[in-house]
Amino acid sequence: MVGNVPASQSQSLRRAVRLVHTICQFAGSPSLIDDIRVSLARHGVIAAVQRHDRGTIFDWLVDALSYQGISDSIAYGYMEQHGRMRWQDIAAGLAQQPSCTKLACYWAFESCGYRKGAGACASPEHQAGCPLPRHDLRNGRLNQTAYSLFLFMRDLADGDIVGWIDQRLAAVAPAPPGRAAERLSSLPPSSSSEASDLDMNFPLVPSRRL
Repeated sequence: MVGNVPASQSQSLRRAVRLVHTICQFAGSPSLIDDIRVSLARHGVIAAVQRHDRGTIFDWLVDALSYQGISDSIAYGYMEQHGRMRWQDIAAGLAQQPSCTKLACYWAFESCGYRKGAGACASPEHQAGCPLPRHDLRNGRLNQTAYSLFLFMRDLADGDIVGWIDQRLAAVAPAPPGRAAERLSSLPPSSSSEASDLDMNFPLVPSRRL
């Protein structure tokens, strides 16, 4: 036995670890986690989590979401030229108490439908006083995403997204001892060449600027 794990289950565990390690060598950088930590520290996210600083966390998340669906260089160049959405920008806009009821709270913000190119939304009668279209983001979907995230963090997480996540993690019941080993032991037998038998032509997730 290895520790409290029977020999058969230990062998399955070693096989699974070997397989995952081989796949990771194909699919990603060996320093991925370290690179992410350095990037988070550089953007002040680690310190923001420690301080429960919702503004810095929101700003980082919105920037990261802006890279979806387009090349990093184009997204970065657009933000450099047109600016970035920030927590205080949305807070200032909502402080003006716009007439659109969709901006009242997180639960009301549904089917906004803002489209930047067409200048249209689901409530055009309120658009003149709406702060959402005033942010010059790359497309209307990003405007909606930013406001939805802001309202989620403000209303559902009660302004403390770090505490909200901590509470949910604390509420998760620990897995029963041995459950992971039991599941691994049910894996089919394999050989040292199992990684080479995999179809490695699957699309890899593109890197995104953190």
